[in-house]
This record gives sequence, C-alpha cells and structure tokens, in this order.
Amino acid sequence: MYDINLVSIREASKKLNLSDIKSTLLAVGDVKQQDSILEIMAALLSGDTVLLLHGSQEALLIDTKGWESRAISEPSTEKTVRGPREGFVETLRFNTALLRRKIKNPNFTLEQMLIGAQTHTYIALAYVKGITNPKLVEEVKRRLKRIKIDGILESGYIEQLIEDAPSSPFSTVGNTEKPDVAAAKLLEGRVAVLVDGSPSVLTVPRLFCRRISMCRRLLLPSLLCQHCPDGQVDGFFYQFTSSSNLCSFRNLSPGIYSYFLAAYYGCRRLRYSFPGGSRNTWYGTGF
Repeated sequence: MYDINLVSIREASKKLNLSDIKSTLLAVGDVKQQDSILEIMAALLSGDTVLLLHGSQEALLIDTKGWESRAISEPSTEKTVRGPREGFVETLRFNTALLRRKIKNPNFTLEQMLIGAQTHTYIALAYVKGITNPKLVEEVKRRLKRIKIDGILESGYIEQLIEDAPSSPFSTVGNTEKPDVAAAKLLEGRVAVLVDGSPSVLTVPRLFCRRISMCRRLLLPSLLCQHCPDGQVDGFFYQFTSSSNLCSFRNLSPGIYSYFLAAYYGCRRLRYSFPGGSRNTWYGTGF
C-alpha cells in the first residue's frame, strides 16, 4: 500500500474518485469496481476487502483472500506410472493457475460466475477460443445460468444438473483431478467447469470410448495407444456378456456341458441367495 502522504497537495486538493484511488493509492493486483450490492456482499463474504467512498455509487473490491489450503499432491484415484504427479485442490484460484501453467495461450479463457442462493459458490468456465465450438460454450453457459439451487458444495451438484440424460447409466459429463488430463481435453475442444471447494473438474462433452481408456494414454508410444483402446473395448463387452451367454446356453442346451462342469455350476448355485428365475432374468438382461 502507498502512504497517502506521498500524494501531492495539488492532487489531494482535487476530489478523488474511485478510479483515482484505484490507480494511485492501491498497490494490489486485483481491484475491481462494482455497483451491484449482491456482488459486493458475495465478495465481502469470500474474504475480499470492500472500499466505499462517500458520494460514490460504486465500491472497490480488493482481493485480500487468504486461507489454509491443501498442498498439491497426486490424486489417489488417478495414479500413473509416468506423467505429472500433481492434482487439483479445493481452492479455485490454485486450480485455474494449474491450468494456466499447462496452457500458456492468450486464447485460453476463464469466465467466472456465482451459483447458489445461500452459498454463493464461484464457478469457473474454461475453454480455448479458436478450438472450442462457440455453440458448445453458449450451451454450457445456458445450462449453468438456469440452475436455481440453495447451495453448491461439490462439482457433483453441477454434473447432475447439466448432463444430457440424467436417467442414463452412462454419464455424459466427464471429471478428472489431474491438470494434464483436463488440459488435454481442453485442447481437444471441450469445456471445463471448475467449482470452488472441489478438486474434481468437469469436462463436457464426454465420449463413451473415454470411459474405458487410460488416463495416461497420451504418455504412451503411439503404436501402443492405437491397440490398447481396442483391447479394452473388447474386454469390456466380453466381461459384460460372458456370464449371460453361459447361463443362456446352459438353460437351452444342458447336454453340451460335461458332468463335472454341471456339478460345478450346481454347487455354485447353492451359494446364491436369489432364486434361479430372478437370477436368470438378471443375466438375460445383460444378454
């Protein structure tokens, strides 16, 4: 901060306004002029300092936030053998700085908004101009602005309120706790949603093939990356349909199984608590 005595008498004789105070008396990097009482209250409750001037209809919001935060560490849900070992934390500003560190591009855009009638949670929308489809950005903004809820305590609230098909077992909104994964998705033309207080960053849209691909696929050799997703897809569908196929063949043609295999399945059947009809119906659904 500057000492007010350093201002000359000629300058002091003038009627200072907020713009003069912002440009000559304050040595803080983030200072905003605001005339909305709701924005002023939200900034004050978030730890900012509010400067009011008699006769002015605006206020200065001075960024003086400070709190204890968790150290940046590798997320336990996305451990990798090769690649960065850093992860997002619960502080929104740290998370945006991690993304900015990955994408040093002037087209990388961050837009901030408040959601939650009681909590006034800060939400940051991240995308890269020139890569992301503008229609996708506008659609995400529209879905975020239509949210009317008392509080947002975690990014899961946002995920359930903006996804395409809430009743589908496959989510259309991705999430990650690694900055390199989020940056890679942004460079693919997606939009990231960061929530203050949550280390999980949402990315939209989410493709089905990304559900079974490895988070470290971008760090592996190209030849290996070309065949790993195919093997994972085949393994996924084999695991999904193998039990139902075996049960269907057993019910239709019991003679194709040997005596020992039939005895094995018979012994296993005694361990189930569900009756045979309901179990066969469950397996038949997968088939």
